[in-house]
Amino acid sequence: MIRKVCVMKLNFNTISIIWMVSAVVVLFNAWISFSRSRTRGSKTFALFNVAIAWYVFFAAFELMSTDVDHVLFFTHLEYIGLAAMPALMLSFAFEFLDVEFQYRRPLIATLGIIGLAVMLLQWTTLRHGLVYIRPHIEPYSDLQVIHFGKGPVYILWTAILGMSVASAATLFIRAVGKADGLLRKQLLLASVGFCLPLVVFVLYVTSVFSVPYDVNPFSFIVVSVMTTVALFGTGMFNFAPVARERVFMSMGESCVILDENGRIVDMNPRAKKILPILNADVIGRSVSDVFSMFPSLARAIVRQEEKAVDFDASSVGGPARLMAKISLIKDGSKQNSGYLIVFEDTSERHQMIAELERYATMDDLTGLNNRRHFFKAIRPEVEKSIRNGMAVGLIMIDVDDFKNVNDVHGHALGDQVLRSCARTMAATIGTQDILCRFGGDEFLVFMPDADIEKTQKEGERLRSAIASMQPPWCLEKQIHISVGISAAPISSFDEIESLISKADSALYRAKRHGGNQVSL
Repeated sequence: MIRKVCVMKLNFNTISIIWMVSAVVVLFNAWISFSRSRTRGSKTFALFNVAIAWYVFFAAFELMSTDVDHVLFFTHLEYIGLAAMPALMLSFAFEFLDVEFQYRRPLIATLGIIGLAVMLLQWTTLRHGLVYIRPHIEPYSDLQVIHFGKGPVYILWTAILGMSVASAATLFIRAVGKADGLLRKQLLLASVGFCLPLVVFVLYVTSVFSVPYDVNPFSFIVVSVMTTVALFGTGMFNFAPVARERVFMSMGESCVILDENGRIVDMNPRAKKILPILNADVIGRSVSDVFSMFPSLARAIVRQEEKAVDFDASSVGGPARLMAKISLIKDGSKQNSGYLIVFEDTSERHQMIAELERYATMDDLTGLNNRRHFFKAIRPEVEKSIRNGMAVGLIMIDVDDFKNVNDVHGHALGDQVLRSCARTMAATIGTQDILCRFGGDEFLVFMPDADIEKTQKEGERLRSAIASMQPPWCLEKQIHISVGISAAPISSFDEIESLISKADSALYRAKRHGGNQVSL
């Protein structure tokens, strides 16, 4: 038989192509489910989709086959997926809807064992006729469709499959009656996803449909697509219905519940993890006592304020950045009956903000102040100098022959030169001086309380320091800079631009005279 399968001819037809495309869609549904693996029931639903895709894919090949041996071969493959469906279908419904009862696991295990047994009996049906009796194929339009007498195992398996679909549909329908709002609509859509194929399934097995081939692949495709839309298209997995006490205990957020007097009455495991001081001993104690080291949090609760409070919890073993979101719990008469505090570790967020601020203020290549932040940084010093009637100095710096370095040795080496110059200049300037990369290969230094003589000495120190640097090994000559300086008392911050312009003009005089010098 295997040898025959290897040389078989396939009769491609519309139904088969539709089912093969549908199998790919169902596999995509499985991938979506696997990507939500942290959500309860998503892994089982993904496996259920894989089983459906397997079944539908080989059902398509069954309809493309032209002789009974090949048809039977592909039905054997179909049963690998089909045998797993009842157990996976009910297991998913139980997990997602949080249904617990004593015989849940034995039931799933029994369905799995029955499915395996039916699969093995179907593979050997020609020997005993328990599944298919005298299978043969008959032409129907452009298809070769298998026909057979229904053996006892086939009848039993059909009943089990139908009852599994009906049970899953019933579980979802019952959940609809207990839900409200958006969740009710989502559960209703999932219920339809199971009920519609159930109707098709019943009509087919009772021979009401005149279609001669198996329409069960269509039924399970509908189950997959409609349930996936219900779960993910509307965000249902974010609102999975669970028992109330288990919602609180399994929430991803760290939660604490207080009564109307501000006493701690409950907390979930996440809260104990994020704040080690929250243990069994604090139940019944006032939040003002337990959180006495966090006065802003205790004060907000006493004042019945719904707000977010940031504080440092590192002193009690918690994160350095912790946010407590306080919400009032209202009773039926809209009176305050307690508080819900949700704690969130914001350390990573604050670190990210700090990184963004750093990138907004510094030059990415050299690590110096960027041009925009330079003017912000010097403003306090400029205003101080104006108040005290002191002069300020500006030093404009340009790397000599830098374009030639880039052109001959490449931008990577040019970047290395700029970083080396930046490190050297930062180590050379005074502690009160402010250095920035002004643009390209230009740098700018601001000196508070500096006359022209002091500024000139600083410029010369910078020139000498750069000239003494060890150049990269592949450069044929020493690195030099041209320096232009300006200094004067100013009466407003706007005059800084004028001093920069003068320093810039002095810089270009230095370059015109050969570079590697300081010019006034």
